Amino acid sequence: MIKNTFKIIYYFIFSRLILSILTILFNNCFVNVKAEEVVKSVNIRFQLINTNLNIRPCVYRNDDISQPIELEKSDEKYPLYLKDVEIDCPNDMEFKYHYGDCNDKTLIEDFYRSLNITPGESYSTENEFYNRPKTKRVKFLPEIWERPYEPSSYDIFGIDYVGTFYLLSKNATLLENMNQIPHSNVKVPFEGIYIGEKDTYKFEDKGWELSIAGNYSRMFTKQSFKIVYKGDDEPKFLPVKLKLKGFANDATMLREPICLELLKKVGIPTYRGSFARLYIDK
Repeated sequence: MIKNTFKIIYYFIFSRLILSILTILFNNCFVNVKAEEVVKSVNIRFQLINTNLNIRPCVYRNDDISQPIELEKSDEKYPLYLKDVEIDCPNDMEFKYHYGDCNDKTLIEDFYRSLNITPGESYSTENEFYNRPKTKRVKFLPEIWERPYEPSSYDIFGIDYVGTFYLLSKNATLLENMNQIPHSNVKVPFEGIYIGEKDTYKFEDKGWELSIAGNYSRMFTKQSFKIVYKGDDEPKFLPVKLKLKGFANDATMLREPICLELLKKVGIPTYRGSFARLYIDK
């Protein structure tokens, strides 16, 4: 009887031990298989604005500066430089842009940019500018009264992003006359591109004209400009009238934007405004 009892206890302990070993092996196999399913590649398009044709920018992932990813000039969207890459990476990825000779590590940005990603999906960075951190979102006052009008549906410009106008004149003589004689009313035909936060818009229709704007402001070295569409057909870029204000007498460049936001919050119709950088024939 005692022998049989010991046998039963022995078999019980042995069976529990075998069951534990099998459970551990099964769990390890399950975890390994699941990990292999989670690790997937991500398609990312890096996008950087660069107006210097002699420099080819690149990007570094995380702290790995041994393998730069060189960006390529976009013929259709210049001055954007692009690169589509497939990367195996976790949910968060940090990167820095490099501007110049890839062997010169001193030209790497001294801050990190980041992307929150989901494996298996595709992403694009914003249309970024070298050594310019991401613009912080501005939180303005809440609306005090309900607007008595419908605001414009154009989502081209935003107060939280500094866009880029890259314009190419079609007549170099007219452009020189406009710069040399600011009080004249010279209009310069041009083509070009506006690079927004996510999208790009091309001035490719015939009829776009650039001229100096303002009256008293023409006395300053830093000029303001008008962009007007005078073509017959509806252009692909809307709106058809833009004023690029230089704010030569306002070093902060904030007086008018703050006034516009305040007017909108109290329900008074006003024009929209945002910040932008301007390149002409560069």
